[in-house]
Amino acid sequence: MITSDVASEEVRKIFKGKKVLIIGDSICRGIYKDLCCLLSGKDRLLSIDELRFNRRINNKTLFDHEIIECCTIDRTNSINNVEKRKFSSAEYDYHLDYWFCSRVWNRSIRNSLSYIEQYNYIFMQSIIRDLSCYNDRYGKFYLENLDVCLSNMKKINKNITWIIIPPSDSYNNLNKLILQMHLPILEILKFYDCASLYLYHLRVYELTSFTSVLPDNVLSLVDDAFCKMVEVVAGPAEAQLLEFQGVRGVYSFLNTDDVFGILALKCSTLTNIKKLICFEIDDGDVNTAIIKPGCRSNIRYLHQLLSQRHDEHMKQNKYKSSGNKQSQLTKNNDTSLNISQDLSQASSTSTTQQQSTGTSDVVNQMDHRDFILNALNEWCEKNLKLNNKTFIENEDFKLLLTQGASEGVCIICSCQVKFHLTRVRQHFSLKKKMINVNNDNRLNINSDHDSSDDEISDAAGSPQRKRLKT
Repeated sequence: MITSDVASEEVRKIFKGKKVLIIGDSICRGIYKDLCCLLSGKDRLLSIDELRFNRRINNKTLFDHEIIECCTIDRTNSINNVEKRKFSSAEYDYHLDYWFCSRVWNRSIRNSLSYIEQYNYIFMQSIIRDLSCYNDRYGKFYLENLDVCLSNMKKINKNITWIIIPPSDSYNNLNKLILQMHLPILEILKFYDCASLYLYHLRVYELTSFTSVLPDNVLSLVDDAFCKMVEVVAGPAEAQLLEFQGVRGVYSFLNTDDVFGILALKCSTLTNIKKLICFEIDDGDVNTAIIKPGCRSNIRYLHQLLSQRHDEHMKQNKYKSSGNKQSQLTKNNDTSLNISQDLSQASSTSTTQQQSTGTSDVVNQMDHRDFILNALNEWCEKNLKLNNKTFIENEDFKLLLTQGASEGVCIICSCQVKFHLTRVRQHFSLKKKMINVNNDNRLNINSDHDSSDDEISDAAGSPQRKRLKT
């Protein structure tokens, strides 16, 4: 049995016959209170007002079976704050304790080691006060204390689950340090064979601000690099789950409907994965398990982060594409070919120069045809990248000159579309965007064109040559 929603009955089954200890600051106190709510028979988590419940008013608690063993509050110095809570039930046989602590390792933790031995499971977290209140700008002392704490836990044969919290809203500089500490913290946890519980899913409503936790090239990561990223962001168990299923990269992961679905199969090869991802229920059925809420939340958080990064990537590409199109349009306008320039260059290198007769249109029909054909082929080779290809008149297209070119020129392409290069003053014009080549490498001209804006102004050159702009 695999379930996604944890209810009171399921939590009671998990905690039955076990002693659980939670050590940490107010964040851990909130986790403790949510568990108390579920263990007390409510199928929900606490509201914000309930989490802020003032325990000092009439010395009351939210829960009937809760016992506050000691509570000393010193708002000016959290080191002197002492708080121990206990929530247990003989009927359902569960025991949940909470100890307040604002440092990963101090005298209080050291003196409590012998008492800690009685617990089956220990959850611990401390980072915000450690990094912000003890002049530890680079987290060096914090990592040293974490190493000391876990090594002492190992000596008494206790593996703890370390809770990794998300950045807060209030401390930008501290948030950067918290993000930088993730990898070294995970390496220490791995060295001491400790599990980690990610709470980053608590911040999914502000994912845009926190995609910075991902590598810049995350969308291209595959295989080992991808698994390493998942291990850092979501956790080692989650990374193994994806690797086991052959999920090799980001888009493979995003297109997998339910990465936990495989755990419902009765398969012996899944035993080790199930031990990492699920709680096993003591009902005699080895296939009965409940997915750990933290694991499901970690995968959900990873999915949302990667989806957000993909969306950001698509927006950037769209912006770049729009910019490139505008740049290309400008380039096309700036480099639109005035074939009269080619004609002028051709005439300047020709061994025989045309002599001016004093009138601008005294050019015979053969001259017009030769220059237009040569200029058109030169332009197509240059702009359409057609190497070793020459368009042949009456095969790839037809060129008609009317009345000795005094009225205009007509080009008929391979698809039988006609286009008139009407003579205006001393030139003919055709826009670059009108020309393309079909699959048979024959000339095509777009038919949906308004030639009213084809005319171009006169420029320096031989007055005997009619200009053709493309």
